[in-house]
Amino acid sequence: PSPIYVSDDICHKPANMIPTLELHILWSLVYWTSFLLTNIAIPYLTTYVTTAQFTMKERVIATMKENAIIYSLMVVVGTITLVVFAIKEDMSFNHVLGVVIALSNAVALAGLMLFMGYGIANLPRTFWRRANVKMMLRWYRFQTVSMHDTLQEEEAKMKKTLRKLKTMDESMPRSNPLRKYVEVLLEQVKRDENMYIYYNKIERGMMEQFVAKFRNPTYATIVKIRKRYTDQHYLYKRAFVLYHNHLSDSFLYENLVESPTAQAVEARGTLVGCCNPCASEWKDLNNSLEGRVPYVFCCCSCVCSANTASSRGFNYLYYYYKLYIEVLFLRLLAIISCIASLAIVWSELVIWSTDMDGVPNLNVIARSLEHTGALTPLQQEIVVLLVLSYMAWCTFHGLFQLR
Repeated sequence: PSPIYVSDDICHKPANMIPTLELHILWSLVYWTSFLLTNIAIPYLTTYVTTAQFTMKERVIATMKENAIIYSLMVVVGTITLVVFAIKEDMSFNHVLGVVIALSNAVALAGLMLFMGYGIANLPRTFWRRANVKMMLRWYRFQTVSMHDTLQEEEAKMKKTLRKLKTMDESMPRSNPLRKYVEVLLEQVKRDENMYIYYNKIERGMMEQFVAKFRNPTYATIVKIRKRYTDQHYLYKRAFVLYHNHLSDSFLYENLVESPTAQAVEARGTLVGCCNPCASEWKDLNNSLEGRVPYVFCCCSCVCSANTASSRGFNYLYYYYKLYIEVLFLRLLAIISCIASLAIVWSELVIWSTDMDGVPNLNVIARSLEHTGALTPLQQEIVVLLVLSYMAWCTFHGLFQLR
């Protein structure tokens, strides 16, 4: 084939160029694999692992029932669309396949725009806010209180479900054929030590309101209780982890804010025995942490039993890193990401502008890529990859905000 000329220079074949046939096969394999995983396999498996039936056959049937509405809606909308196109145009199988691909891409691009639009605006703001230590302290305090309330609510729901299970366990005779399913559910409860301890402490007076309903439970009732316990246990563990993470971060930022100089920072491994007056208050609020909080700095000049030269040295370095180096780094990231976000938004707004028909090209990213002619093809691909990586970062930043 004849060479392609761009700006009077020959565009040589890149070393990593893939032949057309192999590229088509690779693209088809990757696209249809991701299509099937995204629309069929992953939704099916996600529902399967959350079902509460006790046999594989029942779990498969329950999964198909739960996904039947979504799949039916997809089939109906897709069928109507294909019929309309088939009536208006003489469509072959390849045309129909193209319509299916176009519909799938349209839905994916809609979700992509929503998440990336949120991430482009929120990512620079997140970096800038995290550079403000006092603001982060206020935020973690608020989140700690909020997650503590959530944790108590989820724990109350869990205990209510356990009382129902205890009622079934004590009311159901050993000869009942459904007894084996209750035993399976009890084994699931034993995996959480705290919940199992509470289960053993449940007294008969706490079960009176459930005796009439759960004395002779059906199989559907046992499945419903297992489903409820599984879902509530997941929400409880999530609230538990988030609460303790926010609590630990609150300790950290509070001590950073209350330690104005490095000389006032003394390492301590535990809160127990420290002469800092705030330590006992935190200890009372956080008995479940057994008094240990990572990266905590003493505000006083006491020397706790855990203080050593190496631990004090590490705390000095960590103090300066959190209060100065990390702050500067986050602000630099905020400025860079803000510029990148503005460039992406501006380039999307002026994507219609080109150098043709006398209209100047106002696309910042396109202009930047045009001035990379001195770079090798691999280096140009790296530049493009950096732009796409930032857009992907913004997209996943928006996606991970969902719970």
